[in-house]
Amino acid sequence: MTAKLHWFWALLLLPTWAEAAVVVTHRGNAPNTFNLEFPFITDVLFDINTDGTDDFRFTGDYFVAAMRSLGDSRFISVLAVPPDSGGYIVPVTVGSILGADTSFLTGNWHRYTDNSNNPALAGGYGLNDGPSPMQDADAYIGVEFLAADGIHYGWIQYTGYSHPENGLPAMLVPGGVINSWAWETQSGVPIVAGAIPEPGTAAYIGGSAILLWQRNANTRKQNKALQRTPRGLVVSTLGLIRKLFGFGGARVRP
Repeated sequence: MTAKLHWFWALLLLPTWAEAAVVVTHRGNAPNTFNLEFPFITDVLFDINTDGTDDFRFTGDYFVAAMRSLGDSRFISVLAVPPDSGGYIVPVTVGSILGADTSFLTGNWHRYTDNSNNPALAGGYGLNDGPSPMQDADAYIGVEFLAADGIHYGWIQYTGYSHPENGLPAMLVPGGVINSWAWETQSGVPIVAGAIPEPGTAAYIGGSAILLWQRNANTRKQNKALQRTPRGLVVSTLGLIRKLFGFGGARVRP
């Protein structure tokens, strides 16, 4: 690829790098966000994009684990079958696309007050019960939240206490472990569940462009230095004569 073409693609892709990005947060050695310890009641606020506005709330006790959406936030879930009210959080598998289109997902976008006889008393959507309980899963919770620039999509990695990784009996300790979460910085852009972005493309093209600039600068310096030598003066003079008299130009084939 020539230097000009490399610069062209670098400049062409630069707006894309600046606009879209996925922010992934890992819990690391910090305490689990959703840690149930009998007989204490868990009530944890969750601000996925750390903008100072809480987006979700995890609640639970020794019998029930649930998740609530705050404000205009929603999560991928299914509604309970009447006469039951409320609904259940359903696992989202790795690689699933989380966005406005949910036709290929098991659930749909809901607030925790949806399908409630009395929204003011709604306790949240279940995590330890339902058709595909998160209690048994090592999967993702699909989430969306509203920021100043519009709707953003994200995911929360959740491993239920009854999953083989944790090895606790199914209903003995409702709840699970939250190890990581992510959100898309550009509003309206879908996010892939579990995907962690690699900086390789942007770093490669951006770094290559810088290297090309440095190489071209060094080449220009070398050419100027060469032109000042006796050999360089002879070569420059011959080149000027060829241009003036048309020597050495391309010839048309007969």
